[in-house]
Amino acid sequence: MSLRALYAPSGVAVVGASPKQGSQGGRTLRQLACHGFMGHLSAVNPGYSAIDGIPCYPNLQAVPHPVDLVLIFVPAPKVAGLIEEAGRVGCQVAIVFSSGFAEAGPVGAALQKELTEAVARSGVRVLGPNCQGAVHLPTHLVATFSSALTGSAMPPPGPFAYLGQSGAVGGAFFDLASARGVCPSTWVSTGNQADIDVTAAGRALLEEQAPALICIYLESVPSKKAWTWLLASAAAAGSRVAVLRSGRSSSGKRAAASHTGAMVGPEQAFDLVCAENGVLIVEEIDELVDLAVGLPASRGGRRIGVITSSGGAGCILVDIAESEGIAIPELSEGTQAQLAELVPSFGALANPVDVTAQLFNDGGQDFAQVCEIVASDPNIDQVVVLVTNIVGDVATALADSLTRVTPRLKVPLSVVYLAAHARTQEARTRLGAHGIPVFDSGRSAVRAILRLTQPTRRSAVTSTAALVLPPLPAGLVVTEAGGTALLDAVGVPRPAGRLVFDGTEARKIAEALGSAVVLKAQSAELIHKSEHGGVRVGVALADVESVFDDVVLAVRRSNPNMEFEGILVQSLAGAGVELLVGCVRRDGDYPPVLTVGMGGTATELYADVASALAPLSKDAALELMRRLKGFPLLAGYRGSPPADIDAAAEAVASISQLAVALGTELAELEVNPLIVHPVGLGVTAADFILVRAS
Repeated sequence: MSLRALYAPSGVAVVGASPKQGSQGGRTLRQLACHGFMGHLSAVNPGYSAIDGIPCYPNLQAVPHPVDLVLIFVPAPKVAGLIEEAGRVGCQVAIVFSSGFAEAGPVGAALQKELTEAVARSGVRVLGPNCQGAVHLPTHLVATFSSALTGSAMPPPGPFAYLGQSGAVGGAFFDLASARGVCPSTWVSTGNQADIDVTAAGRALLEEQAPALICIYLESVPSKKAWTWLLASAAAAGSRVAVLRSGRSSSGKRAAASHTGAMVGPEQAFDLVCAENGVLIVEEIDELVDLAVGLPASRGGRRIGVITSSGGAGCILVDIAESEGIAIPELSEGTQAQLAELVPSFGALANPVDVTAQLFNDGGQDFAQVCEIVASDPNIDQVVVLVTNIVGDVATALADSLTRVTPRLKVPLSVVYLAAHARTQEARTRLGAHGIPVFDSGRSAVRAILRLTQPTRRSAVTSTAALVLPPLPAGLVVTEAGGTALLDAVGVPRPAGRLVFDGTEARKIAEALGSAVVLKAQSAELIHKSEHGGVRVGVALADVESVFDDVVLAVRRSNPNMEFEGILVQSLAGAGVELLVGCVRRDGDYPPVLTVGMGGTATELYADVASALAPLSKDAALELMRRLKGFPLLAGYRGSPPADIDAAAEAVASISQLAVALGTELAELEVNPLIVHPVGLGVTAADFILVRAS
């Protein structure tokens, strides 16, 4: 069923509304009336005939007008029955504000299951339960009891929306944006997401109205299919997406078998999908607000003209901007000549422009003219005004001057206000209401401009031919010996060798290989073999049998009950630069994350790694390797011979394709080290581990 009624209903009924003090349903009913909801409005409560002058009926069937949106404020056990009733009267969407569902333990979880079953039977789509409602100001729909939206006075809506699982976080977002003179045009709290989740609400919003920016708060990662569908819809509509996500650290506390598994975050695939689609990731609510109120800055570029009332504060802003990669170009001679007629001789003209405090004596008229001159300079894409301690009536007059001049400017203008809110709130509100972003610090302004002007290019999708893999050995962990067929299937070179079970057999294999060999103990319980004496390198033929016994004794000593597969006897791999190549799959239907890093036993210590979504083409693999700080070691560092980078990129791409081919079997896969030999000599996968998902 369509979700249009979530944003543009023709009739709303509030079930469970009451005139009693503290009634959330009553407050929501008043909010709808106060903000001039454009459709039919009624209450449903058998105890009243009217609430605050709004007609009230005993049940939904008694409501005389069509109802396509129902707001539910009744105890949790009654909600499923009300959804069925809503379906019978033709309702399309219900918002369930009631709590006591999955968030409340097993009993609540059972009630939520009843609710989802009622949704399936009735065809009514449900937002919530345990949510704080929805707001869509173009239709004057203010269906929430949130204290952030209480009352009739709201700042003008901006071209941005908020969608989030938390009503409290959403309320904070609304409140903080409002304090800066603008509020979201659409605001949705999805709560427990028993039916409508953030992605569904977002796609429905894009069908109704495409905001310039959709600000999203997540407590859990959506499915890849739903998330990429939303991102594709947003891109097609010309909307940017910004995401704030909680639970990033605690969810990462899990055991990992491989170095890769220890270093790759539990939801890195989601982050990489976001990066590929130009999603703006933030870590705090105020950063999300900065992007929303700073939207006008997205029309400009990254060459900033700074105008300030304080030379010192201006220099600090310039330092921050240049450290973030934003240019502060010198103004042209013509621009400086015009400024010299307005700025006192003890000011500064080049950029930053220090106008000194004298320019505010006329109510900011001369200051506004300075802004116009700087904005006209051919070297400037944005103007940032930094004001220090201009407060009270002078601040309000300055704000009015800026609101008059800004429409004439060819580039965006933002304000950084370094003064107490209590003494500048009126000025801040007036600026925000006229589309002039106001920031509390130079760093927040710089970061918002940096993010809002970053490219939104979508990465090309790598397509690969389907691989036919040999059957996997039994067990949760596939050791190097068990994985040789997998490496062979994707064409990744490995040392010649064989798994043996006694010293005599080991000597025969070593003699066949014809040189000193490597002995490696093989066991699913022996992931890091070298830490337990399970690896011996460069064993001479004469010593193979005795070293075989030493290795077995060492690993048995570390774990007497270990299920032992045998000893892998291999030829020595040649010298070269060691890389780690690993893949991890954790995030539901998201692709595996492939990670390349400088390899060996110190991989986690240096953590010099770069990650991308699998599969990768050879060119993409090479580009990933170039992101490593240690890449110069591959290119030939301080006279060392250059490594076979081309072969390494081919192997990385092949391993990424193996990870994709393993599908849902994959939990962790790692080749460490992948030895990259000098140019022309290729690579060798000197160790391998695969951990299956089940």
